[in-house]
This record gives sequence, structure tokens and C-alpha cells, in this order.
Amino acid sequence: MKKDKLTESQWKKLTASGGLVSADNRTWYPSEKSRKGTEVKLAGVIQPGKTTKDYEDIKDFLRPNMVVLTRCKKVLLEGVTFQNSPAWCLHPLLCEHITLRGVYVKNPWYAQNGDGVDLESCRFGRVEDCVFDVGDDAICIKSGRDEQGRKRGVPTENFIIKNNLVYHAHGGFVIGSEMSGGARNLFVSNCTFMGTDIGLRFKTTRGRGGVVEKIFIKDINMTDIPGEAILFDMYYMAKDPVLLAGEKAGEVKVETFPVTEATPQFRDFHISNVVCHGAARGFLSAGCPRCRSTTST
Repeated sequence: MKKDKLTESQWKKLTASGGLVSADNRTWYPSEKSRKGTEVKLAGVIQPGKTTKDYEDIKDFLRPNMVVLTRCKKVLLEGVTFQNSPAWCLHPLLCEHITLRGVYVKNPWYAQNGDGVDLESCRFGRVEDCVFDVGDDAICIKSGRDEQGRKRGVPTENFIIKNNLVYHAHGGFVIGSEMSGGARNLFVSNCTFMGTDIGLRFKTTRGRGGVVEKIFIKDINMTDIPGEAILFDMYYMAKDPVLLAGEKAGEVKVETFPVTEATPQFRDFHISNVVCHGAARGFLSAGCPRCRSTTST
């Protein structure tokens, strides 16, 4: 928990409940195992030659998702409320023909990684008439991370996302940043974002690779967006999109590299009829500089 996300009385109550506070007095951890996990690179990935027992000393850091559906077909979630997930709330993985209709997803606005729904490497589905009020991205498209995602090579594709309402979230509709398997044929319409940090958020970074294409978005209404209404960010740094008091933006190092399979691509986006009442910026595109191809023609 970040201190700047709470009032003074909330912070005092939290720290008095137990756990420990970081050296700079800005972050609270429920246990030493939780704090220690922040210092481990790729803590959630079991490295070759290791077992789950090797990660016992950071177990508290490895917060689970609430509902994970893996390799399922013909899934319907309708009229159900999911609330207070430790991390991502709904995580369909490698599923086909999945429908979310009239679902309500609610996490505290300060919940770290408290995504609403993360559709990862799924095909054929709908997300409609749902309400999201969460601590991280609301409706998020993913397909694996870096080399692991490229090796799997299964894009999230052929989804209709319409008539959804998002209150608090880091982004209303989001693609990335773990989109290494690609995404395509996504149709988003008639959605409303009220107070989300970013409205339409597309994020990645070098090393991810993957191609995101054939994205069709129309008839979107937004109100009181603290950041950008529409954001393309090729320098995603795994930080909150809107800085808290006292935080500083990380310095972006702009360099030119050869085009490889690890170079992410966004292309063939069609966005129309987006109305936003109040935003820090209407549109921002932070793209990579022109890259040099490794092949010649």
C-alpha cells in the first residue's frame, strides 16, 4: 500500500494493524515476505531447477488472482459480482467462446494490480453490460509476456466489447503491456469511462514483441480523466499512469535499435466518435524512434 493513496488517518490505522513500513516511510507491506518479494526480479516465474519451496521466503508477495479459467470453452459469467481480489479479479487464459454479461467487478481504488478482467490469449467472446470499479486496468487484453508470450504465440482475438461502464481504473479499455502473443479483431463500442486515470490505454515496451492490429473503437464517452483520454505508450514502466504527490516520472531514454521479434507493433487502429469532458490531455502517442531493419530488400 502506498502512503499517498490514503488519508493520514487511514495510513495510521493501517500501519497500526501490523506489517512493516519501507525505509522511506512511503510504502506499507503486510509482512517481511511481501517486502522481500519486491526485490526479486520476475518473482512470479519459477526458474529452471527450482520448485515452489524455493520461493517460500517471498510467498506473501505472490498474490493470487481471484478467478482463473484455463483452456475452457463455452464459458458464461452473467449477473455475478466479484469483489476484493488479491490481484487480478477475472483471468480467462487460453479460453474460447467466453461471455461476460452483466458482471460487476469491484476492487478498492488503491488495490495494487487489482485489474477487473484480463483476457489472455483467448478467442471469440463478448464483454457487455458490465460495470467495473477497480484499482488497476478495468477491461484489459493480454497475450503473454516477452519471449514466453511469443513462444506460446496465441493472440487474443475476435472479441466484442460493448455497453460497459467503468468508474475508477488505471484505464477503461486497455491493451498490454503483456501482449507478446499479439491481439487482433477487437471491436469496442458504446462504453463509458468516469474518472479512470486513462481512457483508452495501449501500452508496451521493447522486449515484448507482438503485433496488435485491427482494433476498432467507436462511440466512447469519458468524464473527468486525470491523464490522457487516449494513450499509446511504447515506454511502459509498470508505474501508475497518474503520478501521486511526491512521485517523479521516470526518465525515458530514447534510443534507436534494430527491428527484431522483440520489437512491439501497434497498427491498423480505427478510433471514432470519442467524447471526453475533462482530461489532462486528449491524445498522447509515445512511439519508438524509427528502427533499423535487420534485413534488406
